[in-house]
Amino acid sequence: MTTKAKTILEIIVASATVIAMCIGAIALIPAFGQWLFPISPIPTATNSNFTKTPGVQLTATTFLYPTNTLLPTSTLLPIDTPFPTIQPTATIIPESPMPIISLPFTDDFNSGINNFWTVVNGNWITVNGRLTIAFDNYGNKWIALEDPQMQNYRLSANLNRSAGQIEIAVRVQSSQSKLLVYNFGFYGHHCWAFDDGSYTNCIAGELGDLPEQMNIQMTVNGSNFSTLVDGRQTQSISMTDYSKGWIEIGIWCQNGFECPSIDNFKLDALP
Repeated sequence: MTTKAKTILEIIVASATVIAMCIGAIALIPAFGQWLFPISPIPTATNSNFTKTPGVQLTATTFLYPTNTLLPTSTLLPIDTPFPTIQPTATIIPESPMPIISLPFTDDFNSGINNFWTVVNGNWITVNGRLTIAFDNYGNKWIALEDPQMQNYRLSANLNRSAGQIEIAVRVQSSQSKLLVYNFGFYGHHCWAFDDGSYTNCIAGELGDLPEQMNIQMTVNGSNFSTLVDGRQTQSISMTDYSKGWIEIGIWCQNGFECPSIDNFKLDALP
């Protein structure tokens, strides 16, 4: 063997030795790494409900999955119920259909006819401070002092009946078929009477000797009705059907020159 061949052979053997050593070193790397850096065993992957254990028969493993827990349902809060709005009810106060007359009441007619008077019919005027009507020779013409609640009082006035007659009605109501009046009549006749619009009928007889000019007083108290002429008692009656109502004055003219008249009308409360 030549020297050159021998050298080549030695080189090949040396290279093989180095390669073998490298391969051995590489084989030792995992063990060295395990010693130097211990690695926890990788858990066996579970792809199903079965766990694969070496050397042990596969057994079914039951996994308890949490069931869906029902969340509490929302509690319905009560809807606010609005309180009913209380509407104030109107208190109906009945109106008096006519003015209320406060006592004492006076009217001297010097300034015309007081607003408390209501003309029922006829043409009422004042002449020289006296209440009268423009001439009308057809029946009584009426004017009213209207207070349907009026009951007890004393009425006084100055009358001039020389040219006709004067009637004063007390406790008048619209439902009445006839008025309760004191008639200061024609030719000096006078009495408490009923006037139905056509006739005047005395209740307790007819009196005479009535002066043409006079001061009169009429007392209306409960069921009792009385009259004074110039301070002299004339006639008294009792009547239960006429309990309250207003006052009316009627004038009937007798001739075409003048008519009866009234002055200083007054109402006083009874003591």
